[in-house]
This record gives sequence, C-alpha cells and structure tokens, in this order.
Amino acid sequence: MTKVTTAKTAPMTAEEKFQKKLELTRPYYESPRDEEFPWLLSQQTSNFNARLAGGGVKECALVILGDSNSGKTKMLEYHMSKFPDLQPRIGADGKTYPRVLMTEAPGSCTNKSVAIAMLSPMGIQATTRASEFELFSILKRALKINKYECVVVDEMQHAIRGTQKATIKKVQDVFKSLLQIDDWPIHFIFVGTHELSRFLLGDRQLANRCNVMRIHPLNYKNRDHIAFAEKLVTKIVVETGEMEIGWDDRELLSKRLVRAASGALGAVIKLTQQACFFAIDNDRRIVTIQDFADVYRLKSGCIKADNIFLSADWELLNPAKAVADLDVEQ
Repeated sequence: MTKVTTAKTAPMTAEEKFQKKLELTRPYYESPRDEEFPWLLSQQTSNFNARLAGGGVKECALVILGDSNSGKTKMLEYHMSKFPDLQPRIGADGKTYPRVLMTEAPGSCTNKSVAIAMLSPMGIQATTRASEFELFSILKRALKINKYECVVVDEMQHAIRGTQKATIKKVQDVFKSLLQIDDWPIHFIFVGTHELSRFLLGDRQLANRCNVMRIHPLNYKNRDHIAFAEKLVTKIVVETGEMEIGWDDRELLSKRLVRAASGALGAVIKLTQQACFFAIDNDRRIVTIQDFADVYRLKSGCIKADNIFLSADWELLNPAKAVADLDVEQ
C-alpha cells in the first residue's frame, strides 16, 4: 500500500456526512465462508422437500459456531434473503407464508421459555402459566399451519451458558421432538458462539441430526489471512468509501487490525468503517492509522501504551485485557 498525503476536502454538511457513512455500512463483504454456507442452505431446502415426499436424510439441523463479532448473523441474513427456496410463498388459500421463522434463544433457558420465544414471532402470546405439553402442542401446530420450513435460533449459547446438565438435556429432548413433527419435516439453524458446542455433546441422537459449520477466526500470522484483510480494507476504504489510504506497508495496518479484532471478521469490518467515520467527521478523504487507533481506544478503553495500532509491542497486547491496568487486585 502506498501512503498518500492529500489536503483536506471541502467541508461536508451534516447530511452529506450521514449519507457517506450510510453508504459505507450498506454493503455485505463476502469471504471464503460465503462459498460453503449457500451450499449448506441448499442441502437443507432440498432435504425438506425430500422428507416431505417420504425420503431425505435425518440431518435436518445446521449448527453455526463462531466467536462474537465473527459475522455469523450478518452472513445468515444476507444469504437467506437472497435464497430462492426460502422466500415467502403464496399458499393455495391465497395467503403469503414466510418460510423462515427468526427467533433468539431466551436468556434463561427452560423448555417453556424456548416455546414462548418461538411462539412470539408468530404473534402468539403465551405465558409460563401454561403447561409444557400445551405450549409445545400449540408450537408444533402453529409451525405446521403457518408452513414454516426453517427456524433460525440466534444467540443459542444463551441456552447453554450457566445451565445445568439436566436442563440442557431437557432442551436437547425438546429440539429433537421439534425436528420430528409428524407430516411437517421442519429444519433448524442454531447460531451461537463456541459455547454452543455443549449443545451437541452428550446426546448423539441430536448430534447425528446436525451438520456443523465453524466460523474460523483470522490469524494475523497467517499470510493468506492478512492478504485477504488487506484486500478487504482497500475495498471498504477505497471502493466503497471513495477515500484514500494514509498508511504504508511498514505500519503493518492489516496485521494490527486483525490482532485488534481478535480475528473476528465482523470486528475487522466495523473497525475499518469506523476509522473512515473519523476521517469523514474531520473533513478528510485520507484514512490514517491514527483513525484506527482512535476507534480502538474508544472501543477498548486502553491507554496509549496498550493501543495495538500505536505500540511497537502490539503483538504482545491482548485486546481482551485492554483495561487490565484498572484491575486493582492484578
């Protein structure tokens, strides 16, 4: 990358700055994972139709595992919105039926809370006063009547975090039951952090019904990963933002960026977009490493000596311990 030194742009109005920032956040930036996920979606939709016709295979759930800020939900929403076999359909009664139900795992996970969380997006209000049998009878009937083919449960680690093994076992049994609704072979996508792996452990029946996609983090020591990060940053800054690069190769911006993001692709994108915001707010078309440093300082709370974008010892710094100096005990 070649560093440029261009003068400030003419001051923009607040509305012009807003629109420029909006344009920076609109695109979806693809990565190698975007080749695998559409294929997995096609397998699910194909299997739904096959099972409806009396065939198919029992792997009718997909588990997506990835760190926080890795871009799991963004990837899922982007591809599902474009996937032909998951778009709303017109039923024989003339009504429009969405094929996908989006929900989020409840913070306190019990069998009842799972059912209530899935009924709510369908406009069905339920309370814990109802019995488990009633709630799941209503849920199964509602999923079938409304012709939902796929249920996406985001933040599924909430169902696992701090939960006793006995409770996890009950939740596992519930989802196995939902994966076997008579005459309606609904499929599931469970999305969560790596804590969700506990959901698959200890129940081979459930695990055997799942395919698993891991979202691997970027590694600042991996040459291919850094080459990808450099292209991504250039695409955001130059192509989307129509701005200029104000750092050179010696500053190791991409390596520092991947380290600062803890390898999370979503965080790499957000940090880059917000660095552009700093330049825009200061009426500059040049984005500098100082812009990245300012964003990181505000997001992490680190002191200057611990700023990954400024420190000579940036490889030794851990983003997860950016405010460790405030720990009196330590």
